[in-house]
Amino acid sequence: MKSRQVHGNIKSVLLISLAIASLICSVSACVTAPTQEQAANADYGPSPDNYKEIIASYMESQLFEPHSAVYSNWSGPVKGYSGGGSTQTQTAYGYRVCVDINVKNTTGGYVGEKRHYFVINNGRVVQYADESSARQMCDF
Repeated sequence: MKSRQVHGNIKSVLLISLAIASLICSVSACVTAPTQEQAANADYGPSPDNYKEIIASYMESQLFEPHSAVYSNWSGPVKGYSGGGSTQTQTAYGYRVCVDINVKNTTGGYVGEKRHYFVINNGRVVQYADESSARQMCDF
């Protein structure tokens, strides 16, 4: 009798786990990476010659002291896309740029360089990732 109860409990836990995973997937859209055809036909916009200014302008609303920001180690712009995986819910097409940014904290000291990732399309940032995700996305 006890083994039936244990088996029934395990079955219930598995069904509940499956229901929760299904709910999470439907809420987050569980988008997959684009097909080769989708990537080939996507609108990437024009190459952003002023990508440094676009990023600095975007970061003004993200940083505590944006005027203290020191940008270095630029990578890009490189035409591409990101997202559509398990950590991103929407695929963004455009020009990928990575940069290290060092800013002052609330006590006035610099915090050290941190990597940031951007996708620019038609003159604006359409996707941004800070240091926690940028390191893996900046390998291009």
